[in-house]
Amino acid sequence: MIRFSHAMRLRLLRLHLGVLASILPDTSRRISLQRLLRLFTPNRPSRLYSGITEDQLMAVLKHRLARPWRMRGRRCLREGLLCFYFLRLLGVPAELHFGVFEEARHHEFAHCWVVVEGRCVTKPPEQHYVTIHVARVPSSIAE
Repeated sequence: MIRFSHAMRLRLLRLHLGVLASILPDTSRRISLQRLLRLFTPNRPSRLYSGITEDQLMAVLKHRLARPWRMRGRRCLREGLLCFYFLRLLGVPAELHFGVFEEARHHEFAHCWVVVEGRCVTKPPEQHYVTIHVARVPSSIAE
C-alpha cells in the first residue's frame, strides 16, 4: 500500500474538492436532491484522508468555496453538500440540515447547513426556520 505524507493528503483533498466543486453546479441541475444526497453521502470514512483534522478541512473548504462563479444563488447547497461529504470522509459525525423560513419575506426561502455534534460548522440560518430534512449517516456506517 502506498503511504502518503500529510502534505500529500492535503493536496489530494484540495484536488478532490476542486473536482467535485466544479461538477456540482451541472450535476445539481440534472438530478434530484434525493439522488444528489445519495451521491454525496459516503458509505464509510476514507483512509486516504486520515490525519487531516476538521479544522484543516474547514480551512481548505472556505478557501476553495470563497468566491463561487457558479451556483451563486445556491451557495448554501454547494457548501453544505461538499462540507458534509468531506466531513463524512474524515469520519466526523456530520448532519446536513435543510430548512425553510417561516416568514419568506426575503428572496431566500430555504437554507441548508451542516451540524457536527450540536454545533453549526457552516453558515447557520439567519431567520426562524422549519427543518424539513436532516441527512444523517447511520451509526453503523459512521464508525
